[in-house]
Amino acid sequence: MHGVFSATLLEGLAGAARDPRTGEITTAQLKAYLQDNMGKRLSEAELANDDIARRPEVFDPDPFVIVPGVQRVPQFPVRVSLPQEGLAVRIEDGTLVQAAGANPAPKVWDVELPRGLYKVIVPGLQDGLFQVTGAVQADGTQQVVNVAIS
Repeated sequence: MHGVFSATLLEGLAGAARDPRTGEITTAQLKAYLQDNMGKRLSEAELANDDIARRPEVFDPDPFVIVPGVQRVPQFPVRVSLPQEGLAVRIEDGTLVQAAGANPAPKVWDVELPRGLYKVIVPGLQDGLFQVTGAVQADGTQQVVNVAIS
C-alpha cells in the first residue's frame, strides 16, 4: 500500500481543495481535487502499471461543506494622534488584551480594528477610551475614529 489516495485526501482537507473565493472545502471540491491530483503523486512505474488507477472512483457525494470558510472580522479605521512621535503606544480591547501596538509610534498612527471598546495606553500620558462602531459616512465610506492623546 502506497497511501497515494490518503495523502491526496489529507492534502485536500488541509486546504489545497479550498475554494479561493469562499474559503470553504465542499464535498464536490474535494472530489474534484482528488480526481485531478491523485495521479500526480504516482511514480513512473505506477503510471506504467495498468492495474493502478490514475483517478479515484469517487461517487457523487451529497453536497455539503466539509470545512467552513474562514470568517473575516471586518476592520475599521482608527487614527491615534499623539503629542510627539517616537512614543510607545498600545491599544487594549475590552478584555484587556493588546489589539495593536507601535514602538516607536508616529505622531499620527493609523490602525484598523474590529468593532468594540478600546483603550489607548501611552506610558506617562493619560489613557484614552474609544469605541469602534463601524459607522459609515453619508457617501458610504467608513468613518475614521479619531483618538487624541495629550
